[in-house]
Amino acid sequence: MASYQCIRIGDEVVAFVWSERGVQRVCLPQPSREAALAAVGVRADTGESCHSELAGLLERFYQGQPVDFGAIALDLGRQTSFTAAVRARVLALGWGQTATYGDVATAAGSPRGARAVGQVMARNPVPPLIPCHRVLGSQGLGGYGGGLALKSRLLEWERG
Repeated sequence: MASYQCIRIGDEVVAFVWSERGVQRVCLPQPSREAALAAVGVRADTGESCHSELAGLLERFYQGQPVDFGAIALDLGRQTSFTAAVRARVLALGWGQTATYGDVATAAGSPRGARAVGQVMARNPVPPLIPCHRVLGSQGLGGYGGGLALKSRLLEWERG
């Protein structure tokens, strides 16, 4: 059975869901608790739990403080070997580091797979734990589920 928690980040709300094996879903900041719960697929009438370690890390992250999510276990279910390789490469990007979709594709063993990397990043169930905001297009920012303004803000924080 999965548990969930919501945390307030300024005027916005982030929700996340975890199982006994690890974190399954995290949403990007949403305008309300209801929107955050919908983004992670939780009904608002179910009981909320507490995962204080992840809550604290997310709060610090969204305040622009360097954090390392590496100790947080992930429960991402079944994934293809390509998806696992892409996620592993992106997980290896440290605070303030970036890579292009092409760089990640090459590291994942598919040098022509930049678009496929973009699709894996677009379906990232746990941003910023898998820091997809650190993956850039060859001509600039590329896309981002939370919008390019949020991606820019996150990258600026990380650059210091």
